[in-house]
Amino acid sequence: IILERTETTGETDSYICYSARLYGITENGKENERYSAFAYAVYGSGEDEMTVIGEPINGKYSNEPSEKETEYMNFTESENSWIASLQLADGAIVTRPPSGGAASINPYFANISAAALLKSGSRYTANVKNYMDWYLTHLNNAAENVPDGSVFDYNVYISADGSITETSAGDFDSTDSYAATFLRLVSEYCNTVGNYGYFNSNFTAMQRIYSAMLSTWDHDKKLTAAKPAYRFYYLMDNCEVYDGAAAYRSLLKATGRATAEVSARIADILCGIESLYQNDSYLNFYGNTALNWETWYSDATAQLFPIMLGVIDANSARAAMLYSKFNSLYSGGGSLGCSWERLDNPSGMAWSLIAFTAALTGDTEKADLFITAYRQRFSAQHGSPLYNADAAFAVLAANELLKLREFKDDEKVLEKLREIKTHNKEHFSVGAVVYGDANRDGNVDITDLIAIKKYCSGYSVNIDTSAVDADQNDIIDSSDMSKLKSVILGISKYEIITDGYDYLNVTALDTEEAK
Repeated sequence: IILERTETTGETDSYICYSARLYGITENGKENERYSAFAYAVYGSGEDEMTVIGEPINGKYSNEPSEKETEYMNFTESENSWIASLQLADGAIVTRPPSGGAASINPYFANISAAALLKSGSRYTANVKNYMDWYLTHLNNAAENVPDGSVFDYNVYISADGSITETSAGDFDSTDSYAATFLRLVSEYCNTVGNYGYFNSNFTAMQRIYSAMLSTWDHDKKLTAAKPAYRFYYLMDNCEVYDGAAAYRSLLKATGRATAEVSARIADILCGIESLYQNDSYLNFYGNTALNWETWYSDATAQLFPIMLGVIDANSARAAMLYSKFNSLYSGGGSLGCSWERLDNPSGMAWSLIAFTAALTGDTEKADLFITAYRQRFSAQHGSPLYNADAAFAVLAANELLKLREFKDDEKVLEKLREIKTHNKEHFSVGAVVYGDANRDGNVDITDLIAIKKYCSGYSVNIDTSAVDADQNDIIDSSDMSKLKSVILGISKYEIITDGYDYLNVTALDTEEAK
């Protein structure tokens, strides 16, 4: 698995540096044994003509993960084991362990919890399928203020003989977020098991759920309301709707179905969310005239949702600004005397999604402090106020930290790469558009190619389509990706051709330009 590919330049030659880590199951069946090979320097005019010109900086076989990696893996298994223990015989996942035989089912929390179970690989895929089956068998038919394909909350009673009675609460906290997080779960499940059979065999139900997600859509605001009887248009919900729609589109694309309508809706959702961004902050709901960062929920915490759900790039300047402002108030004993990373926040809850967001931004220090504090407080007994989704977000944070360590841990690689000066291309731009700058960070480099690859694969990634539409056909596809790759490799360039009007073209570099 190629994890990272970076264009660099030395004194006279240009190189592509690879960092890779390959996972497999060895002959004895033990999981997590791994081969690692880092940073081969290679040269060539195309991927089919690469030649290794240097030895691996650190090629090795490691039979055991590092101490920190082991900590995160064990943490994931511990928390996922607890989440799995909350599952009932019929597949439902209760929010907390039953007390006096009573428990509750919140499908939104359960969706997130089931998604975390997938971070344990195939171990809990049967649990996740059973939960998804429960969700599908509880879809509502249309009624007043009840969209078709929505799902109610449920109350549970477990009698002394173990029999289970589930009673509908007749209501839901939201219709948009419940459906959105379920569609994301289905996408993650299909990716984990390696096929789309579940989506195909339940396609009619998936269509109903997608429709339920958008049942409160406002065409003027380009936002969804929380539910028919509660017409508030929340930032958090709409970030989840964006992610759910992106997941649904990836499922449609993977199964050969049309995606144009969903793609258009995703573009509209992004416009609606962007309309909430005012004065360097997001309104936590449409029409709010008194946003206050010192109000923990949801004014302040809502600011993290565009980062967490891919509405904006986690490495963008806006994400950095929002995350920094949040930390200035709520981290390290900031101006409000809080330290969220030590479970000290105004709510009294864990709020693990903040640690997940921190990891996404690359703030491994605070995310790791949170995991440590969480483990000390909850991992032994999983007592109140912990609930399933808070544990799930802690799992997602640990998983993201594990991935970051895979990318960044080898100091020998980092030291060697620092010796090679990064090659900064002269950007070709017209007006505000920097051609090739897919992620809008001001550079045209391998990160832009990764962004467009993810976009074409249906992932929730926000790119500047005008900067990478080399064909100028309003469609971003493999042709545009190939042309961007050739530009990044230094074998082609962008140029504007004028023939009555200006249009973008990609042409090969001549010999002198290539040098």
